[in-house]
Amino acid sequence: MVSGRLPRPTKLKILAGEPNKDRINENEPEAPPGRPPMPERFNDSKVGKVAWENLLDALEALGILSPVYAHALEVYTDTYIQYRSAVDAVNKYGAVLPNGDSFKRNPYVTEMHMNKASLIKLQAEFGLTPSSLSRISVPGAEKALDALDELMRA
Repeated sequence: MVSGRLPRPTKLKILAGEPNKDRINENEPEAPPGRPPMPERFNDSKVGKVAWENLLDALEALGILSPVYAHALEVYTDTYIQYRSAVDAVNKYGAVLPNGDSFKRNPYVTEMHMNKASLIKLQAEFGLTPSSLSRISVPGAEKALDALDELMRA
């Protein structure tokens, strides 16, 4: 396994205005554009349905949405649902729970932090973190930011 940073996709490098043309992979396969269908199980989850649609809207606005990414998008949405569920549980029961004469950390706090870390990594893969967005310059970027804001509020 190669160590170091994961390479950025060529499309994101071009959108960011990569100054070194030798770093652009001319032979990188290009994923066909399009919206993957939402997995049916997300129809039963308001959070999942909204997260799926907002994520697809954000990627579509950046011009990097493809049905090829359906499984990665599904993993992201599953992780987001689990994250929101853990956040709701922490808000309901608190970060610390009584345990006899002492207290213990709510297990949902750990779950929340693990899912948050996974979400941040997945967002970076798709170019949806603040630092990755700051490197991209595309017409209509306001739409992408609005869709990302909606995703984070869902």
